[in-house]
Amino acid sequence: MSLNVIKERIGHLGEREIILLVILIVVFFLTIIGLSFVIVQNKISQLEGIVEEQSQILSQLKLKKDEIKERISKKKQNEQKFQSAPPILTGLLDKLGDEAGIDIPESRDLPDETIDKKWIQKSVEIKLRKINLESLVSFLVKIKNQNRFFPIAVTKINIRKRIGEVNSFDVEMTVATYTLKEKKEKKEKKIAEELGKKESGSKVEGKIVGPVPAGEVVSQ
Repeated sequence: MSLNVIKERIGHLGEREIILLVILIVVFFLTIIGLSFVIVQNKISQLEGIVEEQSQILSQLKLKKDEIKERISKKKQNEQKFQSAPPILTGLLDKLGDEAGIDIPESRDLPDETIDKKWIQKSVEIKLRKINLESLVSFLVKIKNQNRFFPIAVTKINIRKRIGEVNSFDVEMTVATYTLKEKKEKKEKKIAEELGKKESGSKVEGKIVGPVPAGEVVSQ
């Protein structure tokens, strides 16, 4: 349909029909604009949802990254802790007991045990007599604090209240330290090698000869 035909037909329309036509055209364009607006809003909402989802993913990744860093840090701390050879347990407990105001009258080294095929557990059984609860708690806390330097734990404890005495207890406990079996074997091997070198270095090579009569020369 040509433009002239359209103009001709519009020219035959009355005033009321022209107004209705204009209204119809306006409604049509408003409908198109409204639909476009709805589509754009829908797209914007979708984009906002995607952005929010990506932000959540980034936040989760950041949290995971922080968790990984914390795990790596703890792993390094544990490695440093395990590299530190525990001191002699009886001496350590005597020292901690003195700091807590506790005397250790009896202590007994227990046989070493292998834990999970890779740990060597060294244990000492101690007996405490007539100690108060505050000193006992202080002693246990001091033992626990040694975990910053090497693995140590109270593996067994038995507390008995003394009859007829206020705040007085007899305590039996077992304290253990842990060393990696490989490290212990390497250390023992190194010590054995050093001892072997010292023994071989102390030997004198040569022939053993008896007493030499006066005037004779021994040729070698």
